[in-house]
Amino acid sequence: MAIVSPKVQTTRHRIKGILNDKDYQVIFSDTPGIIEPKYKLHEKMMQAVKSSLEDADVALLLVDIKDELEQANEIFSSLSLKAPAIVVLTKTDLATKEAIQKAISFFSDKKYCKKVVEISALKNLGVDELL
Repeated sequence: MAIVSPKVQTTRHRIKGILNDKDYQVIFSDTPGIIEPKYKLHEKMMQAVKSSLEDADVALLLVDIKDELEQANEIFSSLSLKAPAIVVLTKTDLATKEAIQKAISFFSDKKYCKKVVEISALKNLGVDELL
C-alpha cells in the first residue's frame, strides 16, 4: 500500500489503507513479511504481524507464484489463524497456466485456506475478483 521494493522486509510497521465503495468499506492492514526473528527488530516486526492477525476478519496470505509452495505452506500453517484466509497468488503473469493450477490445487485443500485467488497487479488481472 505504501512501499514497492524488491528488497525484502521493507515494511517494518503495520500500514493501514482504506478502500471505500458505495456498498462497503475495507480496511487493509499491510504487515511486515513473516520471518523467523533473528534480532530485536525482527521480534518487533513479528509482534506487529501477530497483533494484526488477531484483529483481522479475513487474512490475505500473499505468495509469489515463483516461490516455493511448501515453504509458504509451512509459514501459513504456523500462523494458527482464527480468521478465514484467502491465499493470493501474485505475479501470475510470469507463470504458466500449469504452474498456476498446481499452486491452486496445492493450497485449496489446506485447512487455513478458504479460497485461492490469482492476481497480476502489473497487468491488473484478478484484482477485481480479489476485492
